[in-house]
Amino acid sequence: MKLTDIQPKEIDTQNELRYLISKLKNKKKIKSLYHYTNIYGVEGILKHKELWLSDANFLNDKNELLYTYNLCKEAISDICGKDKGAFLDHFKDVIESEALKKPVYVMSLTTNSDSNLLWSNYTNNDGYNIILDHKDLFKESKIKNYHLLKFPVIYDNQIQKEIISELMCKFIGVMLYFQKFDKSNPNFITKWNYQFKVIALFVKILAIFFKDSCFSQEEEYRIALLPETWLTDYLDYTCRISNGSFIPYLTVPIHDKKAIKGLTIGPKNNMDIAKDGILKFLEINGYDHLDENSVNKSKIPYRY
Repeated sequence: MKLTDIQPKEIDTQNELRYLISKLKNKKKIKSLYHYTNIYGVEGILKHKELWLSDANFLNDKNELLYTYNLCKEAISDICGKDKGAFLDHFKDVIESEALKKPVYVMSLTTNSDSNLLWSNYTNNDGYNIILDHKDLFKESKIKNYHLLKFPVIYDNQIQKEIISELMCKFIGVMLYFQKFDKSNPNFITKWNYQFKVIALFVKILAIFFKDSCFSQEEEYRIALLPETWLTDYLDYTCRISNGSFIPYLTVPIHDKKAIKGLTIGPKNNMDIAKDGILKFLEINGYDHLDENSVNKSKIPYRY
């Protein structure tokens, strides 16, 4: 689409959010999800029956967010051609605004049950992965003030560009709408701020579920908590310590213990007591639906 084809128009927030979510959905059936972690992560999740979702602003790799922002700028340039300047300048204001600093909380899982890469990156090869039931894990989770989003990460650059191009057309349409808006109208500033905060939110959602194809081996599946009211501040998080920093996070309760389907022991963990120990831990924490067949060793041969 070209600039001349775009109609000046406000964004209908709820309809546009539903549409965006529909574009992120993957029709591929997922039976189980896996969370690779060390023994302390296993203890925390299974003992307290909760998952931790970290503030996306504290992700280890800020390039994850920049990757999507750059795709947005490319889309604006393609749509607007020689007239791109003002639109790019305003998009820069949007992504540098306070709105994009609003927290969206994220947890990374995967659909890969036994990945050499993930064992190495997240468990030093001697941790565990927790096997989670995709359907039962979040079906009763209702977090006050937040929407729960859960999708596989999209690595396909062509699909990413198509979704972003549609969103940037809407961003441009909003800019054109306000160019014709009566600036003396007392609602002008309120409407302007709201519309572009919504766009900032949508861009951030895409940044959470889009990654460069070079990371596709991770086969990542992400859980995100999205504020229901983007204009409101919620101080309902706590902080954990990671690599010498405090990381804000929220918790999601595991309502049904049967959402835990089992565990896999990392390839480097050759201690005979590892399986016996985890079975005792499961027993004292009430996971009576799991037995010795629910805990297995990785099939990856570890080379010293």
